[in-house]
Amino acid sequence: RLHAMAHQAVGICQRESAAVDMYPDLPKARERRPVRRLMLIAAGIFAGILSLPTLSFLAAARPTWRKISVHRSAAGGITLATAAELELAVEQGGPLVVDFYAAWCGPCQMLVPELAEVAKRLGDRVTILKVDTDLEPDISTELGVEALPTLLFFRDGSWTPVERIEGYVTRDMLQEIIEEKLLT
Repeated sequence: RLHAMAHQAVGICQRESAAVDMYPDLPKARERRPVRRLMLIAAGIFAGILSLPTLSFLAAARPTWRKISVHRSAAGGITLATAAELELAVEQGGPLVVDFYAAWCGPCQMLVPELAEVAKRLGDRVTILKVDTDLEPDISTELGVEALPTLLFFRDGSWTPVERIEGYVTRDMLQEIIEEKLLT
């Protein structure tokens, strides 16, 4: 009976995770985040008690606690950054786009080629950073990141973003926003 309950809890977790990942901007998805965490914990406890094999979605949902090196590039022209590196980049005052993402987030992965293309098109005129919200939760909370992916646009050394976009955006729309808000 417990074994069946554990599998049922795992199924619910998978459906809830998929719903939150597919529609991160919907209010219901935002409300479900705390529930999702509790369900993942409960499923992990069930799996541990019953000695079930490691579940791939639990491993994917668990944050990795490795530090990103300063010069590691995510894709052409995009740099993975820590909170300290983000602070330095904002204080430098140049045009800056920051992508707050998570490895388990589907829309975040869809945004990667779009950002890479915009970085290629704009070259050195703008700096693009990616910050993993699982590795840097404090800066994400401080900047009010509630949905993934979230793009924040900074200029002139101000910590107040000139623009905020939550969710997926196409490369052309992204380039238009950068040129309008950061490069004019």
